Amino acid sequence: MLQILALTTPIYLIITLGFGCVRAGLFNREQMGVLGLFLLRISLPCLIFRAISQYRLDEVLNPGYLAAYVSGSLLAWLGGFAYARWYCRHGRSRSALYGQAMAASNSVFVGYPIAQPLLGPAADIALPLCLLTEVAVIIPLTMAMADAGEELRWQQSLVQSLRSLFKSPVFLAIAAGLAWSASGWVLALPVQKTLTLLSSAAAPVALFMIGGMLVGQPLRGAGRDLGVLAAGKLLLHPVAVLLMMALLPGFDPRLQMAALVFACMPIPVLLPALAQRYGLAGFCSAALVVATVLSFISLNSWLALAPWLMQQM
Repeated sequence: MLQILALTTPIYLIITLGFGCVRAGLFNREQMGVLGLFLLRISLPCLIFRAISQYRLDEVLNPGYLAAYVSGSLLAWLGGFAYARWYCRHGRSRSALYGQAMAASNSVFVGYPIAQPLLGPAADIALPLCLLTEVAVIIPLTMAMADAGEELRWQQSLVQSLRSLFKSPVFLAIAAGLAWSASGWVLALPVQKTLTLLSSAAAPVALFMIGGMLVGQPLRGAGRDLGVLAAGKLLLHPVAVLLMMALLPGFDPRLQMAALVFACMPIPVLLPALAQRYGLAGFCSAALVVATVLSFISLNSWLALAPWLMQQM
């Protein structure tokens, strides 16, 4: 347990540092957006490309992992959508965002810094697979359902969502990494070192940014929904992934552990940006705050239970 706390505590200390610096006026929230642009356009693509390109294509495209993680994430998405749509009677846009909140993880900025020292190469392989699940399945599904009922049919919305995702730096980094992995080529040493330097900045800068973005976020109102979203992300998503790993053919135990670790991460920081076009950025920011705070307890609990859970499968 002490070893797990040694891995997770620095994550939350950096988040706290970001919160304190913005709260004290050393930075403002608008400057956190500049950090976000650097992460999304430079550091994160470098991290993803580097993580994929150093392994063979058959190691990266693990069908067992993808089947379990995609199906488990879809179950969590359906749980969030069903709760909002048929229990709370919310509109389709809000319901789709509830599904997104429960099915997408902060895998890069919180998950990878924890999983990499814990699992080594398994974390490098699992990270792009988790991102591929989100950018190719969860986000297009969310945007298609959220836009359905407006001027576009959901089929048209899905096509437009996929077109925009195919141009995103994250998707392009995944595609470039897979192509390089398939080629069998080795990166030149200066390029490797450059990618390492740029990608190593992703985790600390992102954690600092998360803390800064929490300043001033509304937490009042919709208390029940905030609690349900946090519980769905921190409990339902990992349980759904565990269930699918138990039902589907098994794969590498270290990758199974990585799937569980990434699934139990809090809500990603991109959700409020996605929700802004539907007028729900404030609510989703509040959900992110609640899930990030509660994840300190849930994450350490999951990591303590994970070895025993893996033995039962």
